[in-house]
Amino acid sequence: MSAPRQGFFIEVVSVTGQGLPNAEVTFRDGLNVVAGASDTGKSYLLDLIDFVFGASKPPRRINAAQGYERVVLRLRDRATGDSYEIERSLAGGDLRIRPLRADGQVLAERVAAARHDANDPNALSAFLLKLSGFAPSRVRKNKKGDTQSLSFRNLAFLCLVDEARIIEERPPQLSGNPIELTPEGDVFRLLVTGHPSPAPILAPKKATGPAAKAQAELLGQMQAQVREAIAALGLEPGGVREELDRLDAARAVLLSSYEARRLELVASERQLAGCSRELRAAESRLLVLEGLLARFQLLDGHYHSDIDRLTTIEETGALLESVPATACPVCGAPPAAHRSEDAATHFGVSAVRQAAAKEIEKTKELRTDLHRVLVELRSEVVEREGLRAQLQGQAAALQAQIATELHPQTRTSLEKVREQDARRDSLLRARSLVEQLEDLDRRAATATKAGKRTAATTSAVPAEVTTSEMEPFAESVQEILAAWHYPGLGRVVFSEDSQDLVIGGEERASHGKGVRALTCAAFIAGILRHCWTRGLPHPGLVLLDSPLVAYQDPDTPGSESERLRQAGVKEAFYRSLTQGFCPGQVIVLENADPPDDLAGKIAHHHFSKAATGRYGLFREPR
Repeated sequence: MSAPRQGFFIEVVSVTGQGLPNAEVTFRDGLNVVAGASDTGKSYLLDLIDFVFGASKPPRRINAAQGYERVVLRLRDRATGDSYEIERSLAGGDLRIRPLRADGQVLAERVAAARHDANDPNALSAFLLKLSGFAPSRVRKNKKGDTQSLSFRNLAFLCLVDEARIIEERPPQLSGNPIELTPEGDVFRLLVTGHPSPAPILAPKKATGPAAKAQAELLGQMQAQVREAIAALGLEPGGVREELDRLDAARAVLLSSYEARRLELVASERQLAGCSRELRAAESRLLVLEGLLARFQLLDGHYHSDIDRLTTIEETGALLESVPATACPVCGAPPAAHRSEDAATHFGVSAVRQAAAKEIEKTKELRTDLHRVLVELRSEVVEREGLRAQLQGQAAALQAQIATELHPQTRTSLEKVREQDARRDSLLRARSLVEQLEDLDRRAATATKAGKRTAATTSAVPAEVTTSEMEPFAESVQEILAAWHYPGLGRVVFSEDSQDLVIGGEERASHGKGVRALTCAAFIAGILRHCWTRGLPHPGLVLLDSPLVAYQDPDTPGSESERLRQAGVKEAFYRSLTQGFCPGQVIVLENADPPDDLAGKIAHHHFSKAATGRYGLFREPR
């Protein structure tokens, strides 16, 4: 199966925080499985990816993520092989996009708006849509035929499925929000067919006075509600944009100040670390010197004792030679009877004296050398003690500066940035409400005029996706379910009535959560397979949280879980994905690990929630 011209895949997801180890997970183009116990960060990983893809709501706060500040996602464009980094603060706001060289070095950096804006070609949505192969497009936003620009958030909904949504009874392409029913159906149609719904034809139609009046009253109520929402934020509609501009300017200054203080803190901490290393080296050398001095002083004592002993020997020999000859105290023989020549040979008093003198001279030379070494060692001890005192003073000063100045200043700057981020989020919400209010004002003015004249309105255009146009897509889902050994498969069709799949004559939503999870995964993977095989634009990746949820529950005779297990669905699920049956990048988050014999074909991360292996996304409990 040839690779598509568009699409991208995720290489690395990394969460960073000052002074904390990076929480990083690497992926490959193909099948990736993150498995392990609950509450180890698997679903949080999905939230992080969705957040970098432009979700307005930051990931939920968890204890393990305390102190972490940013998430960085590295992705690769399949068409060109180019890699990019997208960085976003966990507090929200906009993003940084950085193209990378082949060696990972940053080529450039730009700030991109996280929110979709059809008029901003530098926004994140435009960047990801281009990588996915989509030109600027419009989709319907209501049955009347009004349109809105395509956002990457529309596509992300059909690529990332969390554990709650995967078991829902509603169709996988719909969120359940009635207001979004038409755009969600149109985006689904655009992905599967390659083109949105045709533009409706305007038909003139009388707008009666009472109807226009009722519409104006309804719009007035909606205007009042929006004004109340703006007032609840403590803002006036007329000053929102000006305050947001002022806040952005002040925020840029605060960010610059925070970055400068952070860099100063990092530099001081590095200096403290270097000072501590030098201090440890000095103290280690002092211990060595003290040991050498103790040993050499002991050796000097031995030398002194040896010299005294040799001197005694030498003096005793001289004393013996000076003593007058007398009768032998042992045998009483007179001196004349002694053989002096034999005594010289056997006793050698003179030779002993000479040997003792030479040994004394040699020992004194050794002791002189030892004294010179002792002087050098004592001098080095004094020098090292001075260096130790100096380093201790430097370390204490740095610690005091970090504790009393740099840490508080950096923390204060960060708190101010976060406060402004919170205020900015309120202002962005208020700006959205102001834009909504302005739109309602225009609609109210139009409705008022419509009560006095004939207006051109639009006949309702069906929003539902039809069975016939979804037939090729349904065939792709059927092929996937067959490869997964779905029991009692039968024919798969797309129902116009339910806007969902009918599998073997049974509505997909009529099954239990285990089958719903599996068939929802097949639905999302089927879109990827369908687009890939037909050369249609698609981001080229899907992320599925708990598609095999049926295996978490105990089997009972005759249950859906038992039937899926007997059919070998789990093994077939992983095996078909390793064989590229669903091309592109597939990331699966599950509790249970995949079969062991597929280890070399899967990028597999196991979160153990134990002391052995990798504890979880953040490596260890906090």
